[in-house]
Amino acid sequence: METSTIELIFIRFQTKVVISKYQLSFQKEPRDIGDSENVIFSIPDEIFKYNRYKKIINIKLFGKNSTLINCANMTVYKGENSAYLFLEEKGTSIEMIFKNIQDLSIEKKEKSFTKLDTIDTLSRKRLTLINYDFSTITINKQIYDIHEMLFNNSKIKYNSFQISVFSLDKNLYAVKPIQDDDPFL
Repeated sequence: METSTIELIFIRFQTKVVISKYQLSFQKEPRDIGDSENVIFSIPDEIFKYNRYKKIINIKLFGKNSTLINCANMTVYKGENSAYLFLEEKGTSIEMIFKNIQDLSIEKKEKSFTKLDTIDTLSRKRLTLINYDFSTITINKQIYDIHEMLFNNSKIKYNSFQISVFSLDKNLYAVKPIQDDDPFL
């Protein structure tokens, strides 16, 4: 049986760090971030017990004195997963799925986001940003306003969103909140 993993890549742009601990829903205790650049975890097979290929989990983010700062939902897939975790503010979590778009160059403040999940397909790439605290992102040298995408296309106020990008040139995308899995499904 294939082992599923998740790699958390910690992003710091300044020395002001608000988030110092995190806890994934399958972990019993919060973990210190310290000076780590990234960490990789095996995802327990029980996570996929009722859905064989994907599951929504949550991540809690803590500050000093273990104060809860943010909680976000994220989708994990059977196989390899990666997510960029921003440590400096309280932000929104975004999963961007690029459909049939090749040669992606994604960056913010001269930091390139090169870890894209394939979701086991040739036509889709996924970028996961947890606790993202910026309104814009540069994709293929064009600036896109994330807040505008979210709030013009979803009237639901939520902390975690999926943006499916169909065409960057035509600004075609769909937005939906990433909500907790229904335990009865």
